[in-house]
Amino acid sequence: MEFQDLIYLGIPSISATVAIWLLIASWMRRPAPGTAVFSVLMISIAIMGYGYVFELGSASIETKLNWAKVRFIGIVILPTAWLVFTLHYTGLLSSINSRMWVTINIIPAVLFIFILSNQSHGLVGEIINIKQIGIVSVVSYKFGTVFWVNIAYSYLLLLAGLVIILRTMHPHCAIIDDRLLRC
Repeated sequence: MEFQDLIYLGIPSISATVAIWLLIASWMRRPAPGTAVFSVLMISIAIMGYGYVFELGSASIETKLNWAKVRFIGIVILPTAWLVFTLHYTGLLSSINSRMWVTINIIPAVLFIFILSNQSHGLVGEIINIKQIGIVSVVSYKFGTVFWVNIAYSYLLLLAGLVIILRTMHPHCAIIDDRLLRC
């Protein structure tokens, strides 16, 4: 096994394994507030990591595509789980009304439907190249419009969660023009 193989397979494996370990550790403290939300967050990280490892380790294109779809389950769930976790952690979860819940969850659901049906329309992306690097074969994708919508939405939710945590840690801080926070 070459060094590149360790990077391609090792880093996602380690992150997914740490996520599973944190999932088990937090689940053992189940009565603690936020355990269920944190568990969903860790499950999504594990699905992303192991899905990518199995995608790289697969020999056939069909198997690679199936593992990519499994990986996208974690990719679609992670930003929403992060936002809900930050809202729960900061005590702001009760301030979210049902319309906001529908808005937050409808976009990942629609994106996942597009991912599952991508072979018929190609709006998520298409494979342009498969390159063998050591023992793994890496797929190169040409990403479509739905993929970029997912990226924008995901980063928006991740940033929103970060801002919520920062604002809770420093309630007198404000977001301003040229600096991230002014306290």
